[in-house]
Parts: sequence; C-alpha cells; structure tokens
Amino acid sequence: MLFDNDRTKLRAPFFDTWQKMQNKEVLEPLEQQLATIILQHPEYHAILANPAANLAKDYWPELGEANPFLHMALHQAIYEQISTNRPQGIMAIYKLLCETSGNPHDIEHQMVEVLSEVLWKMQQGENISEQAYLNKLKAISL
Repeated sequence: MLFDNDRTKLRAPFFDTWQKMQNKEVLEPLEQQLATIILQHPEYHAILANPAANLAKDYWPELGEANPFLHMALHQAIYEQISTNRPQGIMAIYKLLCETSGNPHDIEHQMVEVLSEVLWKMQQGENISEQAYLNKLKAISL
C-alpha cells in the first residue's frame, strides 16, 4: 500500500484514515498509526477533508509549499524505524532524545528533517551508511 510510485495510491491511506476517523469507524493497525500522525498535524486536516481537491495536488518547494503527504509519510517511516529498531540503535537514540527533550513529537520532527536530508543526498548519488544516518540522529540538538 505505501510502496508504490503512484502518488494518488500513496496518498489514499491518509484520506481513507481521515474519513474513518470522522465516521468513528474502527481503524486497522496501520490506520491507527496514520491517525496518530494526522492528529498531531491539525494544519493538514482541511487538506484531508477535501480529497477531490488535494489527492492529485502538486506541491512546489520552490514556491515555499511543503508537501503534507511527504511529511506525514516521513513520520510513518520514522515510526517504522523506531518500532523495528532498524537501523539497529535508532530506538535507543529516540528514547534518549525523548528523555532529554520531553517532547517526542518535536524529536520526531527533527528526525524527519535528518531522514529527509539523507534521502535527498542519496537521490543525488551520495552513499550514506546506516551508521552515518545514526550519527546524524545522535547529533540532533535539543
């Protein structure tokens, strides 16, 4: 479901989860994770409430537009990494950062920034090891 090149298919789970939340329907485990992310981002609720206008919408960073679906998907990726402890050691880093800062959502945002940077560099052809990624996470300043 979340591994596809069709952005409408990638975005659909967020819209579907939002709709189920509004209807107070039972959520599947993945939808529960997405619901947590959605609830932490009220600035995206209006977008999710209007799939007809936003399912295929383009977002242009050059124009200062942030892609809410990319942002939420990166949160999901961080959750997945932490829950599986892959790369090994990320769970301990997350726990330490949370203990130090006291605000898990702020830490997750900083982790999303690191993950975004690493993914961008890899797209540019730079080879970044898991250890280099973990080192960048350890260097998050609180």
